[in-house]
Amino acid sequence: MKSDTKSSQVNINTAQVEKLMSLKGIGSTLAQRIVDYRTSKDSFTSLGDLRKVKGIGKKLFASIQKEITTQMEETNLKQLAVEEGISSAQTSELAQKNKEDDKEVTEDIMNIYSLPTNYNDNKLVLQVKNPETAHLYWEYTTEEINKIVFAAGYNSINEVELALRIYDLDTTQQRNITIGLDNDNWYLNNLEPNHNYKVELGIIDKTNKFHSVIKSNQITMPNNTVSDEFSEKWMTVEERVEKIYMLSGGLLAGEGNSSVDVVRKLEEFSELANLASSLNERYSSMNLLGSSELLSGSSEQVK
Repeated sequence: MKSDTKSSQVNINTAQVEKLMSLKGIGSTLAQRIVDYRTSKDSFTSLGDLRKVKGIGKKLFASIQKEITTQMEETNLKQLAVEEGISSAQTSELAQKNKEDDKEVTEDIMNIYSLPTNYNDNKLVLQVKNPETAHLYWEYTTEEINKIVFAAGYNSINEVELALRIYDLDTTQQRNITIGLDNDNWYLNNLEPNHNYKVELGIIDKTNKFHSVIKSNQITMPNNTVSDEFSEKWMTVEERVEKIYMLSGGLLAGEGNSSVDVVRKLEEFSELANLASSLNERYSSMNLLGSSELLSGSSEQVK
């Protein structure tokens, strides 16, 4: 199985008191101060912001720096409860607050539209969100899940664990994420850019064997680096200015070009000059003036 260093870090932008207390040197009082500071500032924009919390000294910060992160990962409410260990009471409180805030809008929508809660289908859909994050949602029928459970030698889904198995097809590595029966979607964070992935939803029996129920489509995560495309379509400003310089005289002098060649090149230069005027000024107007002087000299040679 693939060890996930990123996911083992404590996210100080989402971690609750109990999770923060897992850091060496952080007690309940200091953990609560971190949560209070985060609430007052909305979030920690950098790890260094943690030093602003009363009680986080230089030595303590240095000892936990590698164990924390500020990355804002994608989650849903139920997923957050699983990953951060929020109690069911806290989860219900958050859900109730969100429900009350959206109650009026929700009622208006429900009066107009009525969508089915499920489509009686067996489907797992995997989709890209950004170079390191994917989202998946699923639906399975009771008949389908029970068929797999019975085939594995069990009488009830409650005797096994429901899990997602993530396959990195470029490294042949895989890992499992245990999920609850009441989930129907999940965010996958810390994926590798430019890698191919697929996911299976299934059950893990008491011998830790995975039994697949439904399989997802395959996706390719986008690259997060600068493109290596060097065609003229993606020419930089510098390359365009150099081309203007060459056409304004750099290629005309001493080359034995005919009058027709000179006229053609001057026409090309005129088109590029119009294009260059609309680009950001990486080169000063004096550079372009110098090119105009060279063009004037070339015109005199033609005469």
